[in-house]
Amino acid sequence: MFKKRPVKNWEFVAGWEVKRQWRGKPLEGPVSLEIHWYYKNDRDIDAGLKVLLDLFEKQSVYLNDGQVRRITNMTIEEDKKNPRVEVEIEIMDDMHDDGVIGLPKLQCSICGGWFLQPVDHDCKKKNEIK
Repeated sequence: MFKKRPVKNWEFVAGWEVKRQWRGKPLEGPVSLEIHWYYKNDRDIDAGLKVLLDLFEKQSVYLNDGQVRRITNMTIEEDKKNPRVEVEIEIMDDMHDDGVIGLPKLQCSICGGWFLQPVDHDCKKKNEIK
């Protein structure tokens, strides 16, 4: 995918900021995000979303951006003096991918897929389930 120079520059600077703030191991399992964008200029609410999700994967905040199962809140505001993005990440321990609370979840040790029952999973090696 071709990226314009301003996007590459933002990824570089933001990547170092993520490294400075995130010192833990990559999160496993489904996660939920709350995102607050503060842009120099007004723009579409989804501008930069994919770049941000990919950046967190590249910086090992989580293993794969496919783990993001919910964005609970996403706002944009103009802030010409201090453009930034603020993100809260929550592990969805008590919730399965489908949003059903309290049901037991299983994770495939081969592909990392989440499911309620082994019969619901399509992995070629169904017998290797955590």
